[in-house]
Amino acid sequence: MSASSTCTVAPLPLASIRLDGGTQIRANIDEPTVAEYAERMAAGAAFPPLVVYHDGEHHWLADGFHRLAAAEQAGLAEVDCELRRGTQRDALLCAVGANSAHGLRRTNEDKRRAVGLLLADSEWSQKSDRWIAETCGVSNPFVSTLRAQLLTVNSCGGGPDRQSDGPVLLGRDGKARKRPARRAEPSDNDASADKPFAQAAKPSTSADRVEMALAAAADFQAQLDRLVEFRGEAARLAAGPGGAFLTQHEVTEYESGIRTAESVLIDAQPRGRCSRCGGKGCFHCRHKGYTAFNSWEEERR
Repeated sequence: MSASSTCTVAPLPLASIRLDGGTQIRANIDEPTVAEYAERMAAGAAFPPLVVYHDGEHHWLADGFHRLAAAEQAGLAEVDCELRRGTQRDALLCAVGANSAHGLRRTNEDKRRAVGLLLADSEWSQKSDRWIAETCGVSNPFVSTLRAQLLTVNSCGGGPDRQSDGPVLLGRDGKARKRPARRAEPSDNDASADKPFAQAAKPSTSADRVEMALAAAADFQAQLDRLVEFRGEAARLAAGPGGAFLTQHEVTEYESGIRTAESVLIDAQPRGRCSRCGGKGCFHCRHKGYTAFNSWEEERR
């Protein structure tokens, strides 16, 4: 798979540009930006051409989703496009780095989606962190952290960790190199540590109960990290061979449901010992001895 370096700029009918190739990397379309662009287009302002890949049959949009939406809102029939020869995967590879240096500033979630798409791909996930970072326009540590989180999710899910050993990373020079060894998880010498669903010991005092609750905050965070990764899966599925009937609206609905689950966990995550009762239990902390996110934030104000 290699796109041609030659390209031309020409107008294309809006209806001929395909948006269903999974190349929309942003978490959301910013409607105020679309409205602003549409108003300027209607007034005759010139905009950079959209980046479109043509595989001989279809035109895949890689960069310019806000401009395309604005052109449609402004009632335009066609829009200037930079036409490049390439496939849907070429368009996707271009899209993950789009807006890294121009256009509407990307959010951290946009960056996570871009990197997550490459790490979820059987081919691109074998590339080095540096290659993925340069392709997506992010830092090396950003990729390394997200890759480690994905590996943790795979391990927890019981799936094969195909990235754990062997020369699996391909550098920019094309050479395969072994992945750095993963650090062992800290052990608390607890026999039940290898049994995540083992029945927890019952706290004997209110102080023990509070300490156990605060220790569970890490479990809440682990679940939140997994939900963040799951949000990127819908886009990957939509771009895959079986995603023809998975519309952008359905992907958005899927992501919205996961965000709701995130909000529930964030609000319930133990944050600290109750400042009103010192952990003994009172009306403010519902006699739990600790406070969760909402009440913790109220106390800090």
